[in-house]
Amino acid sequence: MVTGQGAALAAGDRHLMETFGTDVTEVVCVVAGAAGVCSFPLLYVRHRGTGDQDDGQDDDRSVWD
Repeated sequence: MVTGQGAALAAGDRHLMETFGTDVTEVVCVVAGAAGVCSFPLLYVRHRGTGDQDDGQDDDRSVWD
């Protein structure tokens, strides 16, 4: 979004700048909000690895343990 606005500023294109300031901003905010909501449960999800990295020990630990 910032890159698009910078390019519009460098090109001197007022309409492109307005597009990046309104329509694109709305989409980016919705996607960022959805990513935040989806990432929140990852704090509580248990790591379900195959055990190859640590010889199968402590597979029931949280990703934050």
